[in-house]
Amino acid sequence: MYQALLHKIAASGARLLLARIARPVERIRRPSAHEQDILLERRFWRYYLNPARRGELAALYPGLSAREREEIFFYERSGFRTFSCNGVFLLADTASRHYNVVNHERVTEGVPERWRKTVHFFGNCVAVGAFAPDGQTVASHIQRAFNEQAPEEGVRVVNAANWGGLPVAARQILSPRTLLHPGDVAVLITSDVDRAALRQALRAFPDKRFFVWRDISAAFQRPHAQGEIFFDTVHMNGGGYALAAERLFPVLRELARDRAPLVPPGLEAYARELERLKERRPPDARDVGAVVMNANPFTRGHAFLVREALRRCDFLYVFILEEDKSRFSFEARLAMARAALADEPRVAVVPGGKLILSSETLPEYFDKERLQHVRIDAGRDLEIFATVVAPLLGIRKRFAGEEPLCRLTRQYNAAMRAILPRHGIEFVELPRRATDEGRIISASSLRRALKYGDRAQLEQLAPPTTLDYLKRHGYLSAD
Repeated sequence: MYQALLHKIAASGARLLLARIARPVERIRRPSAHEQDILLERRFWRYYLNPARRGELAALYPGLSAREREEIFFYERSGFRTFSCNGVFLLADTASRHYNVVNHERVTEGVPERWRKTVHFFGNCVAVGAFAPDGQTVASHIQRAFNEQAPEEGVRVVNAANWGGLPVAARQILSPRTLLHPGDVAVLITSDVDRAALRQALRAFPDKRFFVWRDISAAFQRPHAQGEIFFDTVHMNGGGYALAAERLFPVLRELARDRAPLVPPGLEAYARELERLKERRPPDARDVGAVVMNANPFTRGHAFLVREALRRCDFLYVFILEEDKSRFSFEARLAMARAALADEPRVAVVPGGKLILSSETLPEYFDKERLQHVRIDAGRDLEIFATVVAPLLGIRKRFAGEEPLCRLTRQYNAAMRAILPRHGIEFVELPRRATDEGRIISASSLRRALKYGDRAQLEQLAPPTTLDYLKRHGYLSAD
């Protein structure tokens, strides 16, 4: 279990904070009279189900009426519960005054409209925020701390906790519905950790920077300003969650701090190559842009897109998709693009590698003709670009041509428009170049002209360098 959990975190380029809270009341050196009673009676939260004991909730919900106290304490009356879906426990969606769950995630208060990275909460009753309204969960306390103390980090906090211990939470994280992106932080709060098994699993990872362990069981020492916080030996109210958040926030702030991104395993060599590309860039190039293209083959439309992009930035990276799933091989497409742009000193034509529009990040892109009516999720591909590629190269703008023909590419452009600005990257959609007859220039129309030997069309669609390549490599006769 531990190895699979750690592998998913590391492979996604995210980080994991494993936080343990076990028998916290027993760790208090100077317990209050209420906490001494809890220990003496080995009290459990069902103690307060006795109507004769109901009045004692007033100390745990100061300033609230009896009705408000019961609305928060008896959370099941609000529909706040879990259910099993294919072996994974999730929160059931619900809406009420104090408990709100949307898309199986408890509402976190104060989430910014734009963000660049996400802190995901998983785990037990402390993580989910049992016995506290939405605004007093650990997740909401952490969100407020980021908003007030580190707004520059652009962090949103998502509460996906499902009340589960470590095995249950691990299954949730490992499920396909849990998407983690480079730069994200997963927080797993639990009481049951096998330290020996964890150490053994960590030995498989040479770079352990993605993992942090904290035991915050002793975070509730007195004196503190939260009054009475414990219902029993484990469960606590919003004041207890505030103390837990105080202990976790400095760790999370450090984990979320902007820095050289943790590159997913297997892609370190490509990341080093990107660093070398950055070194070869002119030092006075401040406004750096990027274009990603298949160039199958390179057309006058591609050349027009590059020239228009250069009018809007100091330096431009042109990434050529490296997948060999096109009419022309990657080597051929890269050679044609480099030949066409050889006279542009402010352009670097580079391989896209496995990080940019590859079969690993968006496999649907390479089956566009068959999947025109399929809805795609470009989130993983674009998050990797925004959190790994762009920071390594200092890219601040990404350019693309308008797409009137391909529905799938239109979806991808729409995703860029929605996702990239969250990471401080401007998305610029440029008009496409047309032929003299007003038809949009595309690589597919060039391939069609090549198939039927339409010389007039080829002259309009392809730059001289592409025509020369096609002739030299036998795709087009020389006469």
